[in-house]
Amino acid sequence: MRKYLCLFSFVILFFLTLSFYGERVLAYTDTSTYKVTIKDEFTSEDKVKGISNKINNETGWDANYKLTGNTTRAFKIITGGFYGEDKVKDVLNDFEQNTGINGSYSENGNVQTIYQITTGGFTGESKVKQVLDILQSQTGVKGTYTSTGEKQYYYRIVSGGFQSEQRIKEVLSKFENETSIKGSYEPIGNSKITYTVLSGGFSTEDNVKKAAAETKSQTGIEASYEKIPASESYRLVISNITESELTGIESFFGKKNWWYVKKEVKNQSYRLISEPILDDQIIDKGLSFFESNKWWASKQKTDQLGENKFRITTEKISDETKLLKALNFFESNKWWAVSQKTTIKGYRITSEVINSEAVLNKGLDFFKSKNLWATYSNLSKDTYIINLNEEFTGIENATSAVNKLSNVYGLNAEVVKIKDGPQIMNTNYNLTLSDMISKQMNANPQTDSAAYVSLSYINTSTSTVTADYLNVRSTPEVKSDNIIGQVQKSDKVTIISKEGNWAKINMGWRKASREEVTYYINPENFSISSKYYFQFLKLSQYAGLTATEVNNKILKGKGILEDKGESFIKAAESNNINELYLIAHSLLETGNGSSELANGVMYNGKKVYNMYGIGAYDGDAVTKGAQYAYNQGWFTPEAAILGGAKFIGSSYIHNATYHQDTLYKMRWEPTVSHQYATDIGWAYKQVNRMYSLYTLLDNYTLYYDIPKYK
Repeated sequence: MRKYLCLFSFVILFFLTLSFYGERVLAYTDTSTYKVTIKDEFTSEDKVKGISNKINNETGWDANYKLTGNTTRAFKIITGGFYGEDKVKDVLNDFEQNTGINGSYSENGNVQTIYQITTGGFTGESKVKQVLDILQSQTGVKGTYTSTGEKQYYYRIVSGGFQSEQRIKEVLSKFENETSIKGSYEPIGNSKITYTVLSGGFSTEDNVKKAAAETKSQTGIEASYEKIPASESYRLVISNITESELTGIESFFGKKNWWYVKKEVKNQSYRLISEPILDDQIIDKGLSFFESNKWWASKQKTDQLGENKFRITTEKISDETKLLKALNFFESNKWWAVSQKTTIKGYRITSEVINSEAVLNKGLDFFKSKNLWATYSNLSKDTYIINLNEEFTGIENATSAVNKLSNVYGLNAEVVKIKDGPQIMNTNYNLTLSDMISKQMNANPQTDSAAYVSLSYINTSTSTVTADYLNVRSTPEVKSDNIIGQVQKSDKVTIISKEGNWAKINMGWRKASREEVTYYINPENFSISSKYYFQFLKLSQYAGLTATEVNNKILKGKGILEDKGESFIKAAESNNINELYLIAHSLLETGNGSSELANGVMYNGKKVYNMYGIGAYDGDAVTKGAQYAYNQGWFTPEAAILGGAKFIGSSYIHNATYHQDTLYKMRWEPTVSHQYATDIGWAYKQVNRMYSLYTLLDNYTLYYDIPKYK
C-alpha cells in the first residue's frame, strides 16, 4: 500500500534560473524566557506587602516578598491547608512531638472535594485484577473489585473483501503478526473480470496528456499515463474497467486510429474472519489494525458466552490531578468510568511564637520532610525584598516589565535570561495565500483521506450510485470548494461509515479539494506549541547528537539501519543537514530499515542500497531506485546514507534557487516545479517522527522559518 503518491520520484531535474522567493527577513524573533529581579529592599512589612499585592492585582504577575538581614527573630509558623479535622489533629500532634513546638489549628475557610471512581464491567477476574495492577502502577490510585453478575458474548472480527487469495493470505499473516489474534479467510461473492488497456506511444508528455483528456471527454473514463520503459515516448493506461467500458474505449480508439492492447484480469474476493474474542481491548486492537490500514472491518456477535463481569471501585481521591490521571487512564483504554464526590472542611496549623531561628528552621524542616507546605510570619522589623515569580517570553516583554516597575511602582529591576527559546524568522513568498493555493490546485495535489457522497443517491444494499452524476466531496457538506470529482450511475463505492445523510467512502489516493489544500498550506493553522510546527524547523540546523545516542536511543532494532549512527552523523556534518531529519526521513522511506531497497538489491551484477527512496518512481519503485543507486555507486549502506544526504542537501535544503530548508518548503514551493511530494499531508505527517526524536534531547535551540503571504 502506497504511503505517498510521489517522493523523490517526482523531483524536477531542471531547475528554474530565477529565484521565486521574495525578500527574506533575516532577523529572528526572540522567544527565550527571562525573569525580572527587583533590587530594592524594604524595612516595612506593610509597605512591601502593599506593593506586592498591588503588582499582583494590577498586572496579574505573581509577586511575593521575603525577609532579609540578621536582626533578632520572632516568628510564627503557618501551614497550608489540611482537609478533615482528624487529619489536622494527627499532623499537629506529630509536629509537637518531633519539634517540641506547641501549636493550634483553626478552620481556613476552604473545603475539599473527595472523589471515588466506579467503572463499567471487565470480563473475567484475571482481567479486572490486571487492570487494577496497571491502574496503581500508572496513576498511584488503588481500588477493589466486585462482581456485576453479568456475562459477555464472544465476538468475531470480519473484514471487507480483498482481491485474490494471495492478497488475503498476506493480510491474514500481517493481521496475526501485528495483533497476535488468530484468524482464517473465506471467499465472498463471485469472481469478477476487469480489463486493462495500454495505448501505443505518444511522442511527448503534452500529447499524452491531451489524449488522456480527450479519452475522458469522449468516454467518461479516467485515463492515466506513464513513460514507456526504455523509451522516450508515453502511453495511456486505463485500468480496472468493465467489459461495457472496454467496448466504449475500443470504439473511441478505433475512431482515433490509436493502437492498443488489452489485458483480461480475473479476481476472486476473500474476507478475513478472526477467532472468537471476548476482551474488548483485543477487539479494538483488531479493528484498529484494519482502520490504520484503511480497510473496512466490523465486529460480529457470536452465540458463545464468556466469563463473569467485574467492576472496579477506587480508593477515595482528594487530588484532582490524580483523579484526572485515573479518569484519563480509563478513557485512554476506552473503559467506561464515572466519579462521585463529597466535601470536607479545611484547617491550618499556627505555631506558638518562636524566638530562635534554629527552632524556626526545625519546625519548617519538619513540614518539608513531610512534603507539607508551610511558611512563617515575622513578628519583628526586618528587611524585605520582593520576588517577581514571573517568566517573560522575549527580551522586549522582559524589558517592558522593567520599565513598568520603574515608571508605575518606582522600583529598580534588571533582566535575567533563564532559558533559550525557539528562534523564529520569516520568508516572504511575495504572493497571496489564495494565489498560492490556486497554483497548487493546478499541480494535481493528492490525499488518501476519505471522501463523502450524499446517501440520497446511493443504494446502500448494493453500494451503487443511483443518480446520473453524483459529486464526490472532501467534507460532508455542500460547498463550492470541496468537490473532488464525480461518480456515475451504477458505479460502486466503498462505504466506510455513515454520517447523517452522507456516506463516508474510501477512494484510495485522490485529488485533494481546495478546502483540504488550504488547511495544509496556511501556516496560521499550526500552533508553535504543537508538534506540527516542526514542519517549519530549519533542516540546516545541526541537532548535536552523538553516534552512541543515535544507535542506543533511535536505531536499535531498526533493521539494516541499526548501528549506522556514525554514518548519519557524518552525513549530517558534511552536508550541513539536521541529523534527526536525515534519520526520520530514512526510517520513513525504508519502513524502519526493512524495505527491499534498504536491504540491498542486485542490479547489473552489483548489490546496491537506497536509504531515502531517491529515484524510486511509483509503479516500478524498486528497479528505478536500484538503477539510481547503481549510477551513484551506492554499493554499501554507508555510501547510500552519505550519498543520499548529499543529494537532499544540494537538491532541496541548500539549493541556491529554491532554498527548501524546511519540510513545509519541500512540499509547498510557489512555482510548483520542485516539490517533494504530491501528498498534501506529507510535511504534516513527517513531523511525528522528527518531534519524537527531539524529545530524546535535553539541550537544544529550535530555529523556525515561517512563510509569509501578502
